[in-house]
Amino acid sequence: MLPSEEGSTLGGAPLDGHAGRLVPGVMLVLYLCFSSPAAACEGPCDVCGCPDGELCNPYGYCEIGTDLGAMIRIPAGEFLMGEDEPPELPDAIDYYPMCFGPRHEVYLGSFLIDRFPVTNGEYALFLNEAGPVGADGEVYIVGFGQSWCHPFITYPEAIADWSVYVISIDGGGATVLEGAGRHPVIQATWQGAHHFCELKGRRLCTEAEWERAAAGTEGLTWPWGNTWPADVGEHANCSDYWMASLPDLPICSDGYNQTSPVDAFPKGRALGSGCQDMAGNFDEWVNDLWDCHYYETSVTWMNPKGPCEGEFPCAGISVESRVVKGGREIDNGFLLANAARSSVGSIGGAGFRCCADD
Repeated sequence: MLPSEEGSTLGGAPLDGHAGRLVPGVMLVLYLCFSSPAAACEGPCDVCGCPDGELCNPYGYCEIGTDLGAMIRIPAGEFLMGEDEPPELPDAIDYYPMCFGPRHEVYLGSFLIDRFPVTNGEYALFLNEAGPVGADGEVYIVGFGQSWCHPFITYPEAIADWSVYVISIDGGGATVLEGAGRHPVIQATWQGAHHFCELKGRRLCTEAEWERAAAGTEGLTWPWGNTWPADVGEHANCSDYWMASLPDLPICSDGYNQTSPVDAFPKGRALGSGCQDMAGNFDEWVNDLWDCHYYETSVTWMNPKGPCEGEFPCAGISVESRVVKGGREIDNGFLLANAARSSVGSIGGAGFRCCADD
């Protein structure tokens, strides 16, 4: 509360030396300090502090909740999105700059984002609540992947069989393969991911929000910085196989044949937020519809939501494919870059994390 105009003092003396009246300029300063301290401070939380109940993480961002339920508060502001040129790596093939650029400045309002991607264990709980198929027939889980890179998945002869191995569904509900509960879900359809976030009072992130959390305001190449480290296997779950075929790149010895727990690589936390598992392990749905040339044609760079604001049907887009970000455990190099973007049909399978309006 502001001091009363009747006899108010600072340090025992009247505010203006005349019957305790408030000086107008002092009133304004006091109003700003008492009514909106957060709005008056623009900087990392180790300078500005966090709201009650939130912690300041080592990267300068306020964090709400703990463990898998943690969310990170991203303040409003501008950041650099996309890339004009691929990183200097031998696997940077020709289509990189075509879909990932041009580099452009984006403004986003403040938002919250999950520190971790959603796990198999969390998604199984959702399936037991919502079922594998929505009220309108939307499929929430599929068997996805190829046997050579995901040997723990068996293909159903028909989608109705639900005979997948990481998350299995039978008359008793959804169960998770032992040991995979904290691994990222890889079988979520876009519709399932969308509904999961809605039930938690959240939403799928936009591509811009996801990339801001991964790349920070300066548009870092990878979550951990602008260089590909010799110990990359301590930063992300990426591909040993492809790495071995590229002798100029260090082997990605991450200790996992397939996916890994979402908190297995703390050295890979995003410098621009503190989010984890944003490179490799498994790619993540965002809300945006896929258009390879979107960056070349869009003129909306304030809170962008992709073609048609993410709504399908969309003029000029014949198939509902959605953007996925972050790369997978079979990827390496530029495919794990923050600006990397590819697509999956909305009834295909991927991982995801949720965002929320601030």
